[in-house]
Amino acid sequence: MLAALPTLLLAVQAVFIDGGTVHPMDGTPTFAGDVLVVDGVITAVGPELEPPDGGEVVDARGLHVLPGLIDGMIHHDGEHDPLYTRAGVVLARDMGNDLGRVIISRARRARADATGPRLFICGAVLDGLPPITTKAVVVRTAEEAEAKLSRLMELQVDFISTHTGIPHDALVGASGAARASGLQVWGPAPRGAGLDQAFKLGLDGLIGLDAFLPDRYGWVADEAPDLSEAIPLAVDDGRAVMPVLNAVAARVRLPSDPAETLALMGPHYVAQWSAELEARERLGGPSYYARGQLALMRQQELLADLYGAGARLVPGSGAPNPWVVPGDGLHDELALWVSAGVPPGEALRAATFGAATLLGFGDKSGSIDEGKLGDLMLVSGDPRIDITSLRRPEFVILRGQIFSKGDLEESVQELKHRQSERREAATKELVVPELELPEGEVLLASVVQTDAYGGRIGMERYAIVAGDDGRTSYCSRSVIPASATEGESRIQFRQVIQNNRVQEFAFVMDAQGSKIEIQGIRVGGQLRVERRVDGLYLDNSSTTEAIALIDTGSATAPLVVAHHLAEGSLKALYFDDLEPAVANWELEVKASGILAMMTGEGPMVALFEQGGALSKMERTRGNTVIRQYAVSVDLMGGDGLPLPPERLPSAAGSDVSGGQK
Repeated sequence: MLAALPTLLLAVQAVFIDGGTVHPMDGTPTFAGDVLVVDGVITAVGPELEPPDGGEVVDARGLHVLPGLIDGMIHHDGEHDPLYTRAGVVLARDMGNDLGRVIISRARRARADATGPRLFICGAVLDGLPPITTKAVVVRTAEEAEAKLSRLMELQVDFISTHTGIPHDALVGASGAARASGLQVWGPAPRGAGLDQAFKLGLDGLIGLDAFLPDRYGWVADEAPDLSEAIPLAVDDGRAVMPVLNAVAARVRLPSDPAETLALMGPHYVAQWSAELEARERLGGPSYYARGQLALMRQQELLADLYGAGARLVPGSGAPNPWVVPGDGLHDELALWVSAGVPPGEALRAATFGAATLLGFGDKSGSIDEGKLGDLMLVSGDPRIDITSLRRPEFVILRGQIFSKGDLEESVQELKHRQSERREAATKELVVPELELPEGEVLLASVVQTDAYGGRIGMERYAIVAGDDGRTSYCSRSVIPASATEGESRIQFRQVIQNNRVQEFAFVMDAQGSKIEIQGIRVGGQLRVERRVDGLYLDNSSTTEAIALIDTGSATAPLVVAHHLAEGSLKALYFDDLEPAVANWELEVKASGILAMMTGEGPMVALFEQGGALSKMERTRGNTVIRQYAVSVDLMGGDGLPLPPERLPSAAGSDVSGGQK
């Protein structure tokens, strides 16, 4: 049982792999021999080695011994670790995540008893406005990019990741700062930049193949695009390309067993993936799949041409994009390479020695050589002949631990059981503790549910309290359900408004066993902000901006707007990876009574009830739509905090998109 293995194997100092066909993958010929791993590091490789006293011996006769696989592009979620390990993925490069969570996850994967892949991280992706994801760090100028990168580098990120919305001069600034620190920059071509320009702006590696297309040309045009002039641009100057073909293939092919696939995933993935499949069936139908297969075929043809021209290629799965299963997604990617014409042995080399070398950790991983990490896989068939033999290893050796195929399959069955429990729990009531309120008159209280990805992602309880000193406190407490690997997260938040400005606020988040506190108070003409982690002082900062509200994703933000702020521009303080930043908002009150706000991350629209409570809100953050709606409202026996008629729905049935139901 995988969950029990770490405790049982902590005392094992040595792993001796006896009698396999060893594939070093660094250009050294394959040979029959042995491998000795001590404390997770390869200490000897060769024919007829003497096994050490003690330790564990793995009988590898008839098996092929290989370096574990490297997935060059994932978005890590700890619940997927058993899937990566089952597939022989021992190292994965996270292309952008919740910064705090991925830093903690990387630290945990450095422990001797960790069971998931080692992580190579960028922390958070750099993007422009509006960002493509809620986890992005927004940069607008070269100077801002350099400043934000200094923060990431303090956290010892391994490389820098960018997205399509990053301004060109910000990419130049980011790449200059990254190179000065010896870090690579990877991302898709920024909007408005062609292939050659994308590299000249500072990308070391290009993600995806769209930048190879001529201007205003699509993959499904009647005539195949002529890419002969673009291909040499990717070969010059040591440039690298990550095709991510399976992200396309997964969306243009029907999954063979949707129910079995979804059984591996948590509630919000199930909702998101199911909605994606339903949408393509409803909106596309047969013509959608025909166009998709044409696009995939043309991208495979380009991949074959890039390989033939000697381009430096890195495989990445893009998991967990819809229907790209963590672990298996890398095997699907390699299979697409092989069907495009890349020899199986070269695809294997790209996912081991090639990836390690190109991504900057070839001194530690990617080949079977003395001094390298002993993260290995043993398979029954020769992957140089049949790439599918890699899919279900007989053994995986990771951090000195031995996982058999049976152990790995059992760990996946345990994951299915946990996910089933989570999906069932997602249908049950999520209880939010009562609020701790300041002195004053409670005008109204409410509970709202937050939905995204087709399902519930949290519950929030809020109250508005009028103080005797003319200040109004907006208090909330939120609960975010537990994942398969992380416990429930809880957030307490309060912001105090007077004269249409924030006078003070307090934010406390308990998650993953850590406590993050951010507090602010207006002193003189400044709003001073202090941050602490687990009670330890981190830093403080201040702003002289007239901050109208604090935006933490809480329902209190649109409430402050509705009750205190006039139409036009306003300043909001938000937390960019827990670091305070100021964003410009624009408020418009529609004739229908809908409040429309353009935030620093995208549009937000909200409807309110006569007593002043939030009725429903819809917010777009990157490619995610977040919805909140009232589950219960308590006006505390009075009128609540009434809004003027122009800020209330003018007709029954108005919805937050501005139309009528």
